[in-house]
Amino acid sequence: MKVNQLVEKLLDKWPVKIICFVIAVFLYLAHQIYSVEKKTFVIPVTVIQNGSVMNIDQKRTNVNVTVKTSSQDINSIHNNSFRASVNIAGISDIPENGICSVPVLLDVDDSVLILDSLEIQIKPERIELQIEKKDLKPMRIQPLLSGDVEHGYIVDSVDIDPPFVDVLGPSSIIKNTQYIYSDSINIEGLKQTKKFNVYYTEINQLLTVENKGPYSITVNLSPEMIDKKYANVPVSIKGLSENFDTKNSITSDIRLNGTVLFLENYKIPKSAISIDCSEIKEIGTYTVNVMYDFPNNVKLVESSLDKVEIEIIKKENEVETTEIINKE
Repeated sequence: MKVNQLVEKLLDKWPVKIICFVIAVFLYLAHQIYSVEKKTFVIPVTVIQNGSVMNIDQKRTNVNVTVKTSSQDINSIHNNSFRASVNIAGISDIPENGICSVPVLLDVDDSVLILDSLEIQIKPERIELQIEKKDLKPMRIQPLLSGDVEHGYIVDSVDIDPPFVDVLGPSSIIKNTQYIYSDSINIEGLKQTKKFNVYYTEINQLLTVENKGPYSITVNLSPEMIDKKYANVPVSIKGLSENFDTKNSITSDIRLNGTVLFLENYKIPKSAISIDCSEIKEIGTYTVNVMYDFPNNVKLVESSLDKVEIEIIKKENEVETTEIINKE
């Protein structure tokens, strides 16, 4: 066939041929479009921070991973087919505002990578993190006590073993944190010293404690001490001759210190406060010392009388007898 004849055949009914060509291209593109599906997955971002800095932004960061592949393969792809991360271990220079833009790394399962006509797109490709230097400091363990001990007792002290543990975290938080907390210890109704084994309680997720327990916590109890006032306590008179009497009664105001369990029911004996008049042989006015006698577990804190002035008189029946004798 000559060239001229070939050209004539190609140009014969050329509008129809062009239309057929366009339709063929359209059908091909339509087939490609409708045979490929798209699916988007929301993937959490893990921060790799095993260097000298750490991320202090506690909000959860996600990225969108969009996958295009054939309709028969798209259903074999799931969220757990992807793992997104950012690595800040190599960062040494931190901007003044602490914000760093870090590229997102995407790890894809091999079973996904072998698929035909695969397209993967990640958004955003970089994320901003608040970065801060790490610091390490030994901190005291602070036990958390809950409940009330038995009436009449108090928590005298708490012994902790070990007393300190090493805590790693952002330098600003480490600087302003003095101690970490243990599990709550229930001391409701406790009436004697007791040892507990407890563990570290996480309050701030940015702090890492290597030794999380158990810690030995000993809660030491002691009797609760109080001061109690007693007003107008009668002063007893000892050793005074039967022929004599005092002109006025004597009382003293006192304040005692002792345990709650003892003092709340303690009644002061008549002989607890007294004066010794055994040396007085005649009527008249005398200054005598006031004596206080209390149990060993009670301490006299304050008293209104150290010495007292008393007037000694004859008893009324003795006075009458003397007058009768004088008349005779």
